[in-house]
Amino acid sequence: MLQDFIKFFEGNAWMNILFFVLAIVSIILAIIFYYKSLKDKKPVYTKRTFHVIDNNISTLKKIQIYYNEQLIKDLSITKVAFWNSGKEPIRKSDIATTDPIVISTNEEIVIYDFELVFYQNVNDVIIKQLDKNKISIEFDFLNHNDGFILNVYHNGISSNEIKIEGTIIGGKKVQNGITKYSLTNKINDAISLPIDTLKNHKNQFVKIIGKTIEILVIIPVLMIFIPLLIVESIIDFVHNNITNVPKEFNFNDMGENLKGE
Repeated sequence: MLQDFIKFFEGNAWMNILFFVLAIVSIILAIIFYYKSLKDKKPVYTKRTFHVIDNNISTLKKIQIYYNEQLIKDLSITKVAFWNSGKEPIRKSDIATTDPIVISTNEEIVIYDFELVFYQNVNDVIIKQLDKNKISIEFDFLNHNDGFILNVYHNGISSNEIKIEGTIIGGKKVQNGITKYSLTNKINDAISLPIDTLKNHKNQFVKIIGKTIEILVIIPVLMIFIPLLIVESIIDFVHNNITNVPKEFNFNDMGENLKGE
């Protein structure tokens, strides 16, 4: 086998190498176009959390924020983008009744409110809060790349505390879509969550420990993040060019003035 491979390049080597490269490129393109032509129902989401108010504000007596007469000590906004990445339309009847599409949290996290900030009227998106920990999502249909963006207001401090689940009949379960630097976001959450917990502790000594740890980890974390950002930028460029993720659902490219149609 190896000898046959070597003989193949004997004679006019450059011409044979050119044909060999073209053959490899043709195979790769064939695979890419095959996956792009698949007609499937693929509900995906991305999410990103912004911590607006932390526990420290409760020490300021002149500034107090309430929700239903209850003092708010922590407030975060989680942006949730949801769309159909598949080529086949997802209809309302495709949502499994035994596993509907919901946004949920654990018992300790309270969802205060929500707001649709990007949507299309033709999709007839309906969002309802079922209880303090759960929001339901319904829509008439979602064509390829149709979707919406939802702001969820809650007292958590991390994206990991917000779950999006559900099953589409004839398709797939709702799954996390493609986002830039997803790995670095996970590492950031894993590091920042325990540090934020220490910094927001009632005990002043514990707060000092949290702030000290935050200062000590900045340099080693940057040493890890910089090469990760470079690697993920390359992976993201290749992956996005294959899957063609809609720009409006990429939080890194998204503008702040999103309006519904």
